[in-house]
Amino acid sequence: MLPPRAGLYGSAFALVRPVFDAWLRALWINAIATPEQIGRASRDKLRFPSIDDMLTAIRPVYFGHAEQDAEFAEVVDKLFYFFTGRDPKDKAAPRVTSLWEALNSYTHPGARQLARLFTGAQVKQSYSDWAIAQALNLPTIALILLMGPSSSAWASNRKPMKCER
Repeated sequence: MLPPRAGLYGSAFALVRPVFDAWLRALWINAIATPEQIGRASRDKLRFPSIDDMLTAIRPVYFGHAEQDAEFAEVVDKLFYFFTGRDPKDKAAPRVTSLWEALNSYTHPGARQLARLFTGAQVKQSYSDWAIAQALNLPTIALILLMGPSSSAWASNRKPMKCER
């Protein structure tokens, strides 16, 4: 990420989504992908499943133990709700704006990115201190979330994936 003093907040916001994309794909490749899919991914030939499909697939693998602890299950439900905008307890409920949709809007200049390029009648960045702090915190959260599954894989002495060319 760019240092805050550079003032390039739009660029920093745009780079948050690839961090989450890499986090989710790494978890999916590690636990769900077949050897053939891993090979295709290593050659940049794999069309990854949708974000919703990858989250659905990894949830029982990395967060399945949440069902044994009501408090942790609630945290996991909130995490997935935050990512997808879907209420895990009410699949028929309308979807709210998800983290993924918001990140896409910053990465592919959508309404969120464009709205922060103007202040009234001026073409000038208008990122609040709170929004800047959140954009800087999100990649850190993704890295923290990646450490749990990585530690589990290391603790179980699983062999690391090999990508052949």
